Amino acid sequence: MISSQFLSFKIYLIGFLILFLLFFVCWFPWAEVKLIVNPEPLIMDLEIQLDTRAQKICFNPSILPAQIREENQEEFPEYYFIESLREEGSNRIFVFKKEDLKELISLQTEKLLNKEKMEKPFKDGKRVFSFHPEQWEIKCLKKDFVLEKATIKVIFSEEVVPRYNEEQLKKKIQFKNISWVREELKKFPEIKEVEINSFPKFWPQTPLFSNRINFSIQLSDNQDN
Repeated sequence: MISSQFLSFKIYLIGFLILFLLFFVCWFPWAEVKLIVNPEPLIMDLEIQLDTRAQKICFNPSILPAQIREENQEEFPEYYFIESLREEGSNRIFVFKKEDLKELISLQTEKLLNKEKMEKPFKDGKRVFSFHPEQWEIKCLKKDFVLEKATIKVIFSEEVVPRYNEEQLKKKIQFKNISWVREELKKFPEIKEVEINSFPKFWPQTPLFSNRINFSIQLSDNQDN
């Protein structure tokens, strides 16, 4: 009787350990994969019309809604106040929203970068890594306070990285040896280094399920030409 109870307990314990091991392998591990890439430079200039009658952003041609104001910039920090857009001998000035300009340039660069989009394994075109509006140069080409229109040129330089298809990448590396994953991802020519932060530390594999894997991109400090 005691022997039978002990045997049942052993079977129960073994079953519990198997279930715990399956749970551990399937749900416990996670991995953060950081891709350190060498970006491509993007240098552009874009002519944009400012129109006080425009109600929304137009992309072809590039038109931004604008206003003519006499107030100081401190009162409207969300607007660009460009001195070259001021009327001579007057306080009147063309102003336009910073977010509108950023949205317009974001969409125009997206259109340019993926104009001839080619399907490549694990990639869905290109994107600007991060926009830096504070570094953009804005010039006034012409202004007409009678027609209430102006034309500006925006000159900017940004850094471009691939837009990776994360779902494809996750499927490629799920439940693989971490060292293999690191070397395999470094085969992409633009990827300089791969950092993988995983938990638990002693576990040599990436997670079994792709939703336990996350990707991030960082620009290389020492970019190779």
